[in-house]
Amino acid sequence: MADGNRHYFVYGNTAQGFINKLPSNLQGVEKLFILRGRPGSGKACFMAPLAEECEKTGLRLEYLHCPSAPDTYDGIIVPDLRLAVIDGTDLHYTMLITSDPEARYIDMDAALDASRLTVLEEPVSDIISEIGKCHENAFQCFRDALSVHDEWEKIYIENMDFQKADTLASAIIDLMLGDCRFEKPPVMKERFFGASTPAGATDYIERLTGSIAKRYLLKGRPGTGKSTLLRKLAAASTARGLDTEIYSCAFDSNSLDMIIWPELDKCLFDSTAPHLYEPSRPEDEVIDTYSACVRPGTDEKYEKELADISLRYKEAVGKGTRSLSVAKGYLDALIGIYSATADSDHIRGLCTAFAEQLR
Repeated sequence: MADGNRHYFVYGNTAQGFINKLPSNLQGVEKLFILRGRPGSGKACFMAPLAEECEKTGLRLEYLHCPSAPDTYDGIIVPDLRLAVIDGTDLHYTMLITSDPEARYIDMDAALDASRLTVLEEPVSDIISEIGKCHENAFQCFRDALSVHDEWEKIYIENMDFQKADTLASAIIDLMLGDCRFEKPPVMKERFFGASTPAGATDYIERLTGSIAKRYLLKGRPGTGKSTLLRKLAAASTARGLDTEIYSCAFDSNSLDMIIWPELDKCLFDSTAPHLYEPSRPEDEVIDTYSACVRPGTDEKYEKELADISLRYKEAVGKGTRSLSVAKGYLDALIGIYSATADSDHIRGLCTAFAEQLR
């Protein structure tokens, strides 16, 4: 991440349903702009030139990627300007964050041909209904997968030495935080480094950690205490006044997968599948909860059971992914319907006027 920009997700398609972690990431934002409008009304066309203009002037950016289409953005934050532009489409459920009385709205629907919208109401309503059904089916599949994952965890939990796990956690807290303590309120931001997308699991770990001086890769098995360790670290960090970026699991939002400490230039992240990473730099270190805390030979003893669980888990996740893919097809159709009524000159005018304010 040599350019200084950040890439992450604030929304997630998870076993707990659609999760919104946007609010904590707006800390420090003084100018909040919300793009209100239907899919295809030009919001993506608005954000791309804005990002380009900011990068030209050397401003750092935080790109909030969309889990339904990771090559597009749900928002852009410009920390140097204390400014954020957020997609306020109802499909993104961002009405949850619009209670900010200082938020300013940009009406992207003004670029659509109002005379053509009325006749589109029925087909559009049907498409939106199908998108909702697909997402609910995906969430149910992920819940089914989580139940299977619980079986996976149970095997390792029953073979865990919890005294060793507590000792390891204390040692890791000392290793990560040392004697660091700040007499200030900590800034804690919650987000996702990856997402369950229509194409499967994806992540931005490398872009988030690439320029961090010291990376610790957390290895282990389901149920071997990786998330518990990260939670203990998060609690210890905030108690010491350390700014902390907390990244939840994109599949199970109740679990943690990574912590970044900007002030320490360190991070610790779960580097097991589906975000499987190995040390790639001399400074990288591995922490393995399986080898440290689990009875030796557990993998071998339960090999047959673990293979069956793994297969059933992957099947359930695959079904959920396919539902997200079908939803994406409907969403693309919806974007096509609305974009056909959009006035591109009007959209460019909105983009130009807004970009001028940043110069």
